[in-house]
Amino acid sequence: MKAMTIPRHGGPEVLTYVEDFPEPAVPRDHVLVKVEASGVNRMDFLVRAGYPGLELPLPHVCGGDIAGTVVKVGNEVADVSEGERVVVHPLVSCGHCAPCREGRPNLCANWKSIGIHLSGGYAEYAAVPAKNIVPLPPEVSFEHAAALPVAGLTAYHAIHTVGKVRRGQTVFLWGGSGTVGTLAVQIAKAAGARVISTAGSAERAAAVRSFGADECIDRSSEDVGARMKELAPEGVHLVLDYIGAATFERSFSFLQNGGRLLIFGIMTGKEVGLNLHQTYFHHRSIHGLFLGTLDDLRGVLDLVARKRVQPVIDSIVPLAQAADAQRKVAEGKHEGKIVLTP
Repeated sequence: MKAMTIPRHGGPEVLTYVEDFPEPAVPRDHVLVKVEASGVNRMDFLVRAGYPGLELPLPHVCGGDIAGTVVKVGNEVADVSEGERVVVHPLVSCGHCAPCREGRPNLCANWKSIGIHLSGGYAEYAAVPAKNIVPLPPEVSFEHAAALPVAGLTAYHAIHTVGKVRRGQTVFLWGGSGTVGTLAVQIAKAAGARVISTAGSAERAAAVRSFGADECIDRSSEDVGARMKELAPEGVHLVLDYIGAATFERSFSFLQNGGRLLIFGIMTGKEVGLNLHQTYFHHRSIHGLFLGTLDDLRGVLDLVARKRVQPVIDSIVPLAQAADAQRKVAEGKHEGKIVLTP
């Protein structure tokens, strides 16, 4: 089968496209999906470069976003059929640890992720656990579905399951034109929230407002802190932050009493200082999150099917051009999701 492989760790140049990669075996509790579309995520870069402490058998196939058609089912699979259009939840739980036994598999102590620990969607076919399959509504294209398993799942989980946003509340997020941001803006608006975002240029700020943001601060010409004092003098209910150390202090300061800061990335570092007085005195809380639940994936799929949310597709490119796609994302030259097709 066709696959974009990582034969060794390094920069985008190590990605190697092959047309005779072995088709994956299908264990009895798995299904084989013909990948119709897969998405590019920043985690793909870390896997490609060699993530500290993560040892993978090489060559490896990355890609946590998989949308496609089931072409084979394991002999113990009863609830998935050949020919079914599906999207794949990327987090694989063990089913045995305490969180799994308590019905919280997304908090599994022994979790593995498709595309990180397990072979992913940068290929013509992918073998995945049947329990990770979610039917794809006919109203949702494969390309739009490929924007959802990582970015859409994270945004929905943050806003609804962890953030518990209610109508009339205010949400702030850094970078509303990125893969998660374009979806988070729309999901928050669909929930009835007021949305304030940032962007790196006037053009991108205009684009973010077109996605539904009530306000978008242009970081290239405006002081974010000063503008936030004008736009939300009492603070906001929820802040979404994937930037990390560079934005943590400001993110925390934007919260109103009882506000929640949601952390789901560390692009600029993982060590920060925390003002405990501001934490307890103002009842502010910090929540970490990674991906989400099967119900979260179903939830964001439903929003897309009902046209409440429209995934923003930057471009659709052949799998053989995955290296160029990764470079574009790494340089921040994309708006929304870059989708790969075999």
